Amino acid sequence: MSPTPTWGLPYNFAGLEPEFSALEKSRVAVLPVPYDFSTSYQGGTRWGPQAILTASRHMEIWDEELGATYRAGIHTLPELEPTALGPGEMAKRVEEAFDWILEAGKLPVMLGGEHSITAGAVRAAKKRFSRLSVLRTPTCATPTSNRRTRTPA
Repeated sequence: MSPTPTWGLPYNFAGLEPEFSALEKSRVAVLPVPYDFSTSYQGGTRWGPQAILTASRHMEIWDEELGATYRAGIHTLPELEPTALGPGEMAKRVEEAFDWILEAGKLPVMLGGEHSITAGAVRAAKKRFSRLSVLRTPTCATPTSNRRTRTPA
């Protein structure tokens, strides 16, 4: 009997074949974190990592300036299981996962939707990079982001 056939792209970041997505060979480790326990407006951020992974399978993976950057290897880890114990506990799980990724010598990339998970990633990185600096930019519009400030006459 012949090996199991494949009928489509692998379900990982960019739909990469094992040659470019095996953990041992990859420089980058993508960690999906489907968490939305403390969203303030509307739930659904937990679906963000899967949506990003799905969309990434249809993007152009050749970079005009850098070439075949995917050849450095991009491994997609299993989703980090969410906890209902609150954002603090979830941040601890993220920190443990990032510790593991960094210990393995990989560049961590986190896919998530809720801002609270960032704390764990930053704590793990700060342990290894004492001069770490974080620049946070808003990724979504908020009700106040489009308001104009009016100066009283």
